[in-house]
Amino acid sequence: MERVSGNVRRIPVTIYDRDYLVRTDETVQHINHLAHMLDGKMREISGGNPNIMEVKVAVLAALTILDERMKIQDKYEELLTLLGNCTDPCIDHEEEIEGQRTISEYE
Repeated sequence: MERVSGNVRRIPVTIYDRDYLVRTDETVQHINHLAHMLDGKMREISGGNPNIMEVKVAVLAALTILDERMKIQDKYEELLTLLGNCTDPCIDHEEEIEGQRTISEYE
């Protein structure tokens, strides 16, 4: 690993049997994890077929990963909406209880 400037460093990784230097301020562990995941996805897509062009495998891997990410993002937003719908009545009820406490203190 080579430091470039400040927190930016060059981290060597191997993806699909090719070596790269990734310039980043992320941790070595994080970049190695990403490289390992991408390498695995590319190998999964190629199915061990050496005749598939590397760039095609990379593009298909990128599309697959983005598709997975978008599905997760959609599910996350759906869960946030459900959570918002669940907590709004709770907040109203909490305010009502607080109001009752205030009234009962004066009785």
